[in-house]
Amino acid sequence: MTRFIRLSMVLAGIALVGAGCFSSKTTTETTNTNTSTESVNTNNDANANATGTFSTNSSDTNTGTGVNVNASIGANVNAVVTPTASVSVKGMAFSPSSLTVKKGTKVTWKNNDSIAHTVTGDNGGPNSNTLSAGDSYSFTFNTVGSFPYHCNFHPSLTGTVKVTE
Repeated sequence: MTRFIRLSMVLAGIALVGAGCFSSKTTTETTNTNTSTESVNTNNDANANATGTFSTNSSDTNTGTGVNVNASIGANVNAVVTPTASVSVKGMAFSPSSLTVKKGTKVTWKNNDSIAHTVTGDNGGPNSNTLSAGDSYSFTFNTVGSFPYHCNFHPSLTGTVKVTE
C-alpha cells in the first residue's frame, strides 16, 4: 500500500513537472523501473530467493525541483529440510521394530533402557558405538533398500529400516 501511495506521488510529480507547473523552463525526466526476480530450487534442500526493486526518479534539471522515490523489497530464505524418524530402545526391544522411510531420512535411536545397547547394521547402514542409558545415535539413510540391524550385546534384539525413493 505504501508503494502505491509513493508511486501515486511520483506520478503526480511527473505530471506537474511535465505540465510545467514548477517551471516554464525545459525539464528532463528520468524514470527507471526494475521489477522482481525469483528463483526456487528444491531437492532435499528448500531454497527460495525473491528480490524486487522499484525506483522512480523525476527531476527538473533547471530548477533542481524533483521527486525521488526508491523502494526495495527483498526476501532471502534458505532452509534445509531433512526428514526424521525415531526408534526407542526399551524393554529389550526396538520400537518400532520395522520402519519404512524415504531416502535421505535421518533416523535417531534413543536408548531408554537401563542397560547398554548398540545399533549395528547386518549389511551396512547404521553402526553405533555402545549406547548407555539415555544416549542417542543417528544415521541418515541415503541408499534405497532394506537395512536389518541388531544389538551386539543382545542378538535377539533386532529391527529393520526399509528405505524407499
